[in-house]
Amino acid sequence: MGKQYHCQLFRTILLPQWLRKAGLKDIRQKPTLMTRLQPLRAIEKTFVCNFLAFFAHHAKDADLPAEERQLWEELGDINSPDHIINHPDFQYRGIQTVFVGCAP
Repeated sequence: MGKQYHCQLFRTILLPQWLRKAGLKDIRQKPTLMTRLQPLRAIEKTFVCNFLAFFAHHAKDADLPAEERQLWEELGDINSPDHIINHPDFQYRGIQTVFVGCAP
């Protein structure tokens, strides 16, 4: 996976449009909500920290507004005592979506 792939992860909301442009028909999507609440288990905290660090690293090269790059830089500083993951009300919410389309 190259840099282009990682930068495009910031734009996954556009995936249905890309599938239509590629010629697929009858595009459907099925989202699944994932939540993690404080107190996080060690494995959950590790996952969230690695996730944030990964995206913060790739946000540097993405075509994002300066404010968003700054936000990702702050989110990537997982060792900061003021990091959001240390807040007692921290919540991680993510959505994984499977897209299905038919070839013409």
